[in-house]
Amino acid sequence: MLAEKVAGHVSRFIWLRQFEVGNNSTDISSNRRLAIIAVCVVEWAAAIADATVESHNRVVGKTWRDAKLCDTRFTGSKTAPKTALHGFSNLRSALLGTMEDDAPLEDAIVAIGG
Repeated sequence: MLAEKVAGHVSRFIWLRQFEVGNNSTDISSNRRLAIIAVCVVEWAAAIADATVESHNRVVGKTWRDAKLCDTRFTGSKTAPKTALHGFSNLRSALLGTMEDDAPLEDAIVAIGG
């Protein structure tokens, strides 16, 4: 967009930079001046839109990567509650077994690995 030549012609921005008010502007009609301003506005709007989309993509990309990382950590921790519940179930069974046998609780806890 800011290149000196575009498709073999001087770019609009270079042409505007070379433009001197008063010296070479007398030949240009008011319609042509308005057209030049309109083209500049369109180019600037496109540049702003590109910058906005690029910033949006960076923010969304970072958010997406962070979400994937959290999901990976969550997936890895799904087994911890299941393991804890299984351990409590084993403890309950061992304690109920000691009540029926009238055995000491310490032996039941050691037997399940506690």
